[in-house]
Amino acid sequence: MRLGIALAVVVTMLLPMAGLSAAQQLRAVIGDLSVASLVLMAWYGLAAVGPHGWQRAARELVFLAGSLVVVAAVFYPLSLGATLMDPYAHGYYPTVLSALLLAVFVCAVLAGWPLTAALIGFAYAGFVLRWLESDNLWDYLFDVPLVIAALVGVVLGWSRLRAVHWRSLDPRRITVAALVVAASFLFFAVVLSRVNPASFANDFTVEDGFVEWTTSIVLFVGFCFSVHRYRTARQRFDWRGRAVR
Repeated sequence: MRLGIALAVVVTMLLPMAGLSAAQQLRAVIGDLSVASLVLMAWYGLAAVGPHGWQRAARELVFLAGSLVVVAAVFYPLSLGATLMDPYAHGYYPTVLSALLLAVFVCAVLAGWPLTAALIGFAYAGFVLRWLESDNLWDYLFDVPLVIAALVGVVLGWSRLRAVHWRSLDPRRITVAALVVAASFLFFAVVLSRVNPASFANDFTVEDGFVEWTTSIVLFVGFCFSVHRYRTARQRFDWRGRAVR
């Protein structure tokens, strides 16, 4: 029944109305669907009619939807001119964005989240191979309908998100994730410095850019954490141990 309804909707969207089909009229309003949306649609189709194994990413989808809602809540106001910073402009030649996606992709693979890794991999491959008309990486990662669907998913799965015990996160996993992010940026920096030295100097390592500000923030967070460790564990050490900490 679901497959029949889906096929009926597809056929209806392709029927011409006033010279244009409903799909073309919708595309004129919202633009092309992102590659990530197409991959998710394919996954939902396989989960509905395929083997039971395709339905195992339900928990992953909730966290993925929550992350997308947070990113969209920051991305769209900035891109629409809320401030002088325009993250959409950085998607045409994505240096920092590519490094971030590489880090998230590796973390998703290590965490056993295949759907997240597939979404990032297909979206970036589509950007490189120009599967869509857009030359901007952001248009391959998500779109307005996908953000709306993610918001609905967060509302429906809110109880699952609230049930997560964030304090029980394994510090080892956090350490591994931080090392993966640092290694990904280092690897991307080495490659970019060889492939495009001008972009490496003017975009990736530019003064007051993303990398410099992120380094400053991470160092400040590390300082605060060290102060917290010193205050909570200073009774266990003598003066030499406290000085080192």
